[in-house]
Amino acid sequence: MNRVIFILLSIILLTGCVKTTKETTETDVMPAVGSVNLFYFHGKQRCPTCNAIEALTKTVADSLSNEGVKLFIIDINEKENQPLVDRFEVSWSSLFVVGHDSIENLTETGFSHARNNPDCFKAQLTETIKRAE
Repeated sequence: MNRVIFILLSIILLTGCVKTTKETTETDVMPAVGSVNLFYFHGKQRCPTCNAIEALTKTVADSLSNEGVKLFIIDINEKENQPLVDRFEVSWSSLFVVGHDSIENLTETGFSHARNNPDCFKAQLTETIKRAE
């Protein structure tokens, strides 16, 4: 399911870049009112903490998917993902919670808690998602 969403997002981004070079804008990443997008960025080589952040984020996103939460897993090294990488100004593993009118960076929370205190990470991610709805 996540792979399908990622492919659709990539197609949309690539289609928009075919005729003109366009920067990714707020409207390209901001979800509809009442829904939340999670963007997890990663590189080719990943540490155990990066893998834990992704796995726990998937767990939370899956549990809230019927509430309009969508997860996008983005490889920062893939050329087609460059507009999003530039938009979020990422250069390594990063996690963003994007609501209709907010963007919150949970990267530090992920690296602080994903491996050593996963319940704390999931609780903070869930709370951030609820605030962003």
